Amino acid sequence: MYTERLEKELQNYLPSSSICNGVKVIPPCGVDTAWHGGKLISNLCKDRAIPSVRDGQVAAACN
Repeated sequence: MYTERLEKELQNYLPSSSICNGVKVIPPCGVDTAWHGGKLISNLCKDRAIPSVRDGQVAAACN
C-alpha cells in the first residue's frame, strides 16, 4: 500500500518524460519506512520550492 502511494507521489512531482516511468519503489523494512519515503519526497519538494515534509506526512506537505 505504501509503495503504491509513494510511486503515485513521485509521478506527480517528476516530469512525465522522466526516466521514473515504470520504476518500482521498494521501501526499506521496519519502523523507518515512512521516514525514508518522507525524506525522498522532501528532497523533491525542496527542488520545487514546496514546504518541507514533517513527521512523515508526505502527501499533506506536498499538496
